[in-house]
Amino acid sequence: MSFISLYLFSFLIAVSAIDAPDINEVTREIDHRIEQERFGPIEFGHLVELIDLLGTMDPEEAQHYLEVIKPEIDRSRDETAVALYLQTAAELARINMSGLDYLEGIEKLAHSKSGLIAPSDYLKSLELLAMAYESAGEEIKAGTLYTRVIEQENDEMRRATVLMRRASLLNRAGKIDLSLSDYMEAIPVFHHTGDKASLINAHISLGRLYTYMGDQDAAIVAYEEAIIIAYNADRQRDLGLGYLNIGTACEAKGDLDKALAFYEKGLEIGLQTDDKGLVAQNYLNVGNVYLKNGNHNHAMAMYSRSLEICYRENIVYGKLMNYMNLGNAYFELKQYKKAVASFDKAYAYAENMNVTNERRELYEKYARVYAGLEDFPNAYYYHTVFHRMESELFNAEKMRVVEELKIAYESELLSQKLEMATLEMERRQAQNNILWISLLALFVGSLVLIVYLIFRKKHFQALYHKNVIELRRDDLEHSRQAAAEPVSQPTGTGTIFDEIEYAMREEKLYTDTELTVSSIARHLQSNTKYVSSAISDHAGMNFNNYVNYFRVNEAKRLILRLKDDANLGDVMQQAGFKSRTTFYNAFRKYTGMSPQKFKSFATNEKISIDEESDPEELEKPEKSVQSAGAGEVVSHDLIHANASP
Repeated sequence: MSFISLYLFSFLIAVSAIDAPDINEVTREIDHRIEQERFGPIEFGHLVELIDLLGTMDPEEAQHYLEVIKPEIDRSRDETAVALYLQTAAELARINMSGLDYLEGIEKLAHSKSGLIAPSDYLKSLELLAMAYESAGEEIKAGTLYTRVIEQENDEMRRATVLMRRASLLNRAGKIDLSLSDYMEAIPVFHHTGDKASLINAHISLGRLYTYMGDQDAAIVAYEEAIIIAYNADRQRDLGLGYLNIGTACEAKGDLDKALAFYEKGLEIGLQTDDKGLVAQNYLNVGNVYLKNGNHNHAMAMYSRSLEICYRENIVYGKLMNYMNLGNAYFELKQYKKAVASFDKAYAYAENMNVTNERRELYEKYARVYAGLEDFPNAYYYHTVFHRMESELFNAEKMRVVEELKIAYESELLSQKLEMATLEMERRQAQNNILWISLLALFVGSLVLIVYLIFRKKHFQALYHKNVIELRRDDLEHSRQAAAEPVSQPTGTGTIFDEIEYAMREEKLYTDTELTVSSIARHLQSNTKYVSSAISDHAGMNFNNYVNYFRVNEAKRLILRLKDDANLGDVMQQAGFKSRTTFYNAFRKYTGMSPQKFKSFATNEKISIDEESDPEELEKPEKSVQSAGAGEVVSHDLIHANASP
């Protein structure tokens, strides 16, 4: 197996599903807004946001809706909606791998609106569009747009990020010097801004570029820099990747002992962090070292461990590479039939993934193993196919030289035709010869997405626990006070705020969707000025926030009681909210999450904090929640911060 192929191992591991709005609900809302044909700036902006949300669930359907409202965008003068439309359209085009005509239509629209939207939004649209061109294989168009963004972008971080994208593109096009220049320009920016994640990624990308150039010593220096940064920043995942890559460079140099040591370090981190992809990759690489040392049994044991993880986590490329290496081990043991069986399984995955380099490599292995079986017709066939692919993939430069010689001896017209053919062959070489870098770019982007999704889920889980704990603590405190001293209607000797609190807690006035300061004042036989002042002085907030606080707590109680059977529309009304928008905004303000997400955790969380839980038991999860770095959630204690005894 080639060293370049090692970098193609897929680390894409399924992440636990995170709560999302119902797709049917989103599409119904979009259809409803389109049918209303009200396209004012606010309404149109909300419509585009809904389509953007739909894109996370059904990209093709979202792209269809973008086409439906495109005539309105053509006429629109709303800067925010147009910018969001362009960026959403470009991102969905990348995900859906749209054709050239569609991408050129987006580019034309972006140019026509460049004077309307902010320069930063326009450049962001061009960057996303360049990524879409790149996904569609239009690398020249992508490079042109990346260059335009780099020339015009004033924000150094965004410019450095685009430099990294262009460097990867130039590398695939075989323009190594230009690619190296872009990496070298981006790295100091990441140093200056202190962006550790981007800095580590830049050094690892630079190391892989050096590996592609065959300069393993320079690659090792780049990987070591990434390892130092990851270690100081306590980024275990990046540290594991650094060890894996430096091990690959050492293996390419033939220093198998060092390679094995680095692979084992990466394996240790993968096991500690439960990173299945990293563990599977390192088992595979350790197996390769054992195989090169002639320790076939240990090698096959490592491949089997890696293969088990790949099947469990559905890492398709990992299955391919493990079967290929198992075949190599069987071949060296002269167990040719088992080798053929392993190569057959690897080839099935290579065909399904349409990976050219791996198919070419397998043809060579088939030729050798059939020769070992003395099946010379098959051996000759695969040998022929291998060399034909080898010529197509790696001899483009020789063909270019031949064409240049023809140009020197033929007419000017023929020279022009041959020059065009040469350019086309160079383009084909850029697409075929470095397919692995495209997969590598996908891998890096996927890593970022995985880390973000895991952090986001933990963040909301911590918020949920904190919200439930605070709600239960407040209810328990109220229940205990009531048990010690039965609650009674204030008699006039207390403050007006006591009367307001009694009306809210015991009479639940907040469930009245039409509740106003005036209606509370009438209920208490007071006036609006005294009611407003009492709430402001004692609760530290205005009337609307004060009432919404009680309503949100009531909504949480209803959701926790009903859980999976909770209908959010009914919850909203029973809690006293009249407007869906007000309900969602208030719920997010006081809990840090949407009602849907709170309901999802209430339904799925195994930890149950019921209304009669002991206060000491409540303290335990709260400590873990606080240590998790949950977002700020308003506590009811704040309402009484200024209250009189």
